[in-house]
Amino acid sequence: MEANRYTKIVDGATYIIRNLHSHMLMHIPGSDDVAGALVKQGYDNGSLSQLWKIKDAGNGYSYLFPRHSESNLVLEVRNGATNNYANLVVNPLDGTDKQKFRIVYNDNGYFHLLTKVTSDASCAEVVGYNITESGTINQNTYSGLLNQLFRFEKVDSFAIDTVSVDTFTAVRPVDELSFVQVYPNPSNDGKIFVDLTSLNNQGNTSISILDLNGSLVYQIVADRPSIVELDLVLNKGIYILRVNSGVRQYLNKLVIQ
Repeated sequence: MEANRYTKIVDGATYIIRNLHSHMLMHIPGSDDVAGALVKQGYDNGSLSQLWKIKDAGNGYSYLFPRHSESNLVLEVRNGATNNYANLVVNPLDGTDKQKFRIVYNDNGYFHLLTKVTSDASCAEVVGYNITESGTINQNTYSGLLNQLFRFEKVDSFAIDTVSVDTFTAVRPVDELSFVQVYPNPSNDGKIFVDLTSLNNQGNTSISILDLNGSLVYQIVADRPSIVELDLVLNKGIYILRVNSGVRQYLNKLVIQ
C-alpha cells in the first residue's frame, strides 16, 4: 500500500513521528495530559504519548491529537507565535490556525510539518540537532535540514477514526437545540442528565452516544421534552453525544472519567 511506504497521510490514522536526524519520536514527556504540556523527542518506549492521530483540518492542513490524552488536546504553536523557536505544545482543540499543520512529503520517505500561523514559512524541528532524550521540538524557518524531517509510520493496530473533527469542539448549538444541556460533563461514574426541556418540538427525540471511531455505543428515545437521566456503562474516554429532534441535530463531546 502507498501509505505503508510513508508517502501519504491517511486521515484518521494513528502514527509515530520519528525525526530523521535523531531517530527519536515526537512525544509528550511523562505522558502529561495537561494543557500547555511541551512536545519533545524521546526514545521509543511504546507509550500512547508517542502516538498521534491525524485529522483533516481543511484546506490541506491537519490536526495532530496525542493518543494518550482524554482531554481533547491537540498539537499547537504556543500562543500562535510566528517567531523562530516558538514552543510546540498541546492544548484543547479550538480550531484556530496555531493548531493547523501542513504535512508535506519530501520524496525520500520523510515529511515536513509546516505551521499555518507562518503561512508555511516555518516548520517543526528538533532544536540544535539535539540527539538526547527530551530534546526540544520547536518552530523554525523552513530550511530542509535533517532535523526538520520526520518519518510518519502508520500504526495499523488503531482503527481509522472516521468521526468529523467538527464534533470534537465543545458545543455546536443549532436553532431550537441551542439550549440542550448535558451535566455533569465530565462524568465520574457514567451517570449524566440531558436537559431537553427547552426544545420546541413535542415529538420523539433520540439521544445517541458514539465512540471516536463513529460506532454507536448507546441510544435511547425520549418521548417528550424532559430531563433524561442516563446511567452509562462505558470505558473511560471521550465520546460524542448526539441529540436528534428529527429536523435538527446537536453534538457535544462527552468525557467519562
